[in-house]
Amino acid sequence: MRTDPVIARETSARETSARETSARETSARETVAREVIAREPEPLHHLVHRPGPALGAPATAGPVRQEFGLATVLPLPSPPFAEGTGPCHDPCVPVEILRKMALFVAHQHFDVPARRETAFAEATLALDPADAWRRGALPAQLDLDLSVDPVDVVGGVPRGLVCRAGLRVADVPCGTASARLVFLTPGVYRLRRAQGRSRALGGPDELDELDGLDRLEGLEGAGSPVGPGDVARTDPRDVLLTGARHTTDTLVAYVRPHPGLLLGHIHGVGDHLPSLVLMEATRQAAVLFAQRERAVPAGSCVLTEWQARFHGFAEPDLPLRLDLRARPRAPHRAPDGHPALLVDVQLTQRTHQVGHIRMTVVRDG
Repeated sequence: MRTDPVIARETSARETSARETSARETSARETVAREVIAREPEPLHHLVHRPGPALGAPATAGPVRQEFGLATVLPLPSPPFAEGTGPCHDPCVPVEILRKMALFVAHQHFDVPARRETAFAEATLALDPADAWRRGALPAQLDLDLSVDPVDVVGGVPRGLVCRAGLRVADVPCGTASARLVFLTPGVYRLRRAQGRSRALGGPDELDELDGLDRLEGLEGAGSPVGPGDVARTDPRDVLLTGARHTTDTLVAYVRPHPGLLLGHIHGVGDHLPSLVLMEATRQAAVLFAQRERAVPAGSCVLTEWQARFHGFAEPDLPLRLDLRARPRAPHRAPDGHPALLVDVQLTQRTHQVGHIRMTVVRDG
């Protein structure tokens, strides 16, 4: 019996589709489902989905916790910043990877609309400065064991995610990272940006007579210059601080962003300063503070704790002020005996409160 070619093709397509559906269902019942996230200009990160009991839940059930594993290599072939002078891997890397992985999970597993803007409400990083986190002569594998919990679910779609990750380098535990992300509708995002920008442009300022880039130039003249060696970097283009002024137990500095470098290549951020820039800027400020307050060489400073709570978005074209203060009555040594500096940081743009960060920097070497 002769079969019509068109029917044959349709039958074959249906059979192929059925086989693919069966394969997908079988894979979903397995303990591990593998995915690959491609991000430019970074290397491929291998993301492993670890389905739990929720796979058998009815389709009407709301979103539930999802667990994943991710593997990449340190140092990254295309890191956001050039390699530093310190003894350990860049602490910004696991937080930025966590942010990008959370965005992927939000869109692919929780159906968060891509048009919603993502904001970091809170983020933490705790690192062990022991041998596991130190840079070696050869690349090392970084693994993140991630759990993602949906929060504030409306219509089956979460308006936020709480992410927690354990970190391992060369299969040795070396810290934890966490973040709480909030997904804003375009209208809410525009409203919050307008309110924050209004506060950032208004209010008293010690340089009210200056504006725009002139204000930044005035800040540079008001404090001491900052070079890459002062913040444990090697490339002058990676220096984010200017106008640093130090007094006993305090340091004031300003962030002078490089929009083309720091905004254009960072995936998944809007027209505000991304969390990666804020983390690196505060890390640089803490290293500079430790150098001037305790005479600790910048290359010996290791960031071991970073706890951030953000209240608004940072405007990219306006100076961002960092006010650092040594934490009163704080211990001067870490649990492992290394000298430590515990710092509180306020991030402001005039009357606009951007965030508050607590950090610990230890001397290692």
